[in-house]
Amino acid sequence: MARILIQSLTDLGYHRAAQTLSKESGHELEGPTVAAFRSAVLQGDWAEAEALLFGTNTYDGGGVGLSDTGIGTYGKGTWAQGAHHKGLSLADGANKNEMLFWMRQQKYLELLEEQDIGGALTVLRQELTPLHQDIGRLHALTG
Repeated sequence: MARILIQSLTDLGYHRAAQTLSKESGHELEGPTVAAFRSAVLQGDWAEAEALLFGTNTYDGGGVGLSDTGIGTYGKGTWAQGAHHKGLSLADGANKNEMLFWMRQQKYLELLEEQDIGGALTVLRQELTPLHQDIGRLHALTG
């Protein structure tokens, strides 16, 4: 019940009230990774969205992170180098290629809307086609 109220308050624009209810009830509407993922998608930061969804495992040769935990915070470009992030918990049997297809399709459509034809064609050829997903949809996108 508290989550429904928090969602309703947020949808109505009562963000401080939603934060207060969240704090007092101990229920979160969404975790920090989900919030960062949603933000990345809304901002069109597709590399960040993919990293948050599926996780990252980068290595820079060693060193110590600057944060207390050694892991960076969520958000654009803020992961500490050498940090590992396991990604969002996905349902068993989730089709990752299908998820990538839908995200990259959105990237493609946004590039077309911005009239960046070269960028859109690059996404179509190098990012969408190799996923071998919905071929009918892929043909529709090329039209």
